[in-house]
Amino acid sequence: MSSLLAAFIAYPTVVFTALLGLALVYWIFVILGALDIDMFDADGLFDGADALEGADGALDGAFDGVDGALEGADALDGVGALKGADGVLDGALEGADALDAVEGADGATGLLHALKLRRAPITVTFSFIALFGFIFSYLAMAYIAPIIGAVVPTWVFGSGVLVGAFLLSLPLTSLATKPLEPVFKSVTAKGRHDFVGSVVRVRTGRVDEGFGQADLTDGGSHMVIPVRIDTSTLKRGDEALIIDYDSEREAYIVEAYESLMDDNSARRKARR
Repeated sequence: MSSLLAAFIAYPTVVFTALLGLALVYWIFVILGALDIDMFDADGLFDGADALEGADGALDGAFDGVDGALEGADALDGVGALKGADGVLDGALEGADALDAVEGADGATGLLHALKLRRAPITVTFSFIALFGFIFSYLAMAYIAPIIGAVVPTWVFGSGVLVGAFLLSLPLTSLATKPLEPVFKSVTAKGRHDFVGSVVRVRTGRVDEGFGQADLTDGGSHMVIPVRIDTSTLKRGDEALIIDYDSEREAYIVEAYESLMDDNSARRKARR
């Protein structure tokens, strides 16, 4: 038991032992309900990236303002203006550093996608990397180090094992998380405006500006939706194209599909 413990805390296995211990503590808190499984997920961490990128224009304006303030200070010899400009410059530089950090983090997220390591939350991926790295590191130091140690210094071989175990753990982590992808895949329900552009078939005797229903097939699902038409009328069996959703009438606005096709054909002929 003591020899096994010594192997766990020996370099380089101790690095993965620490990571595995950290992952174990995290999952205990998840089981207890104190932490969320995707709290460290990259997508969640970088939700504010768009807002920071949008501040880029503001930073440019801040730098322009600093230049103007400095020029005014040179002309008027105003010490207060210089201090104010210095504060604005510091704030602008801090904002620029934040943008650089976001860009770097976004690049890291892209790398995870390229390695196919985003099939599961980052916490799950990290746990698998720590586990596989620990296994590779322990086996290499237990069975290969005694042979190579006579030729290569232990710390040199250990450093190579550290890097090699990490690299080998990446493809195995990708394979291990592949079956878990459907479990963590989130599906966003379609909104009412997402059906704009869909073709429906009238199911009621008529459709006009105040009455009507139609059948909508979206993928494998079938729905009956309220529809209205303001320019003409439709009868049962006619096809119509959804062009908008009217929240006041709580119904989809449609146009006769056949007439739209005829209009398009007429326009094509006119262009010729």
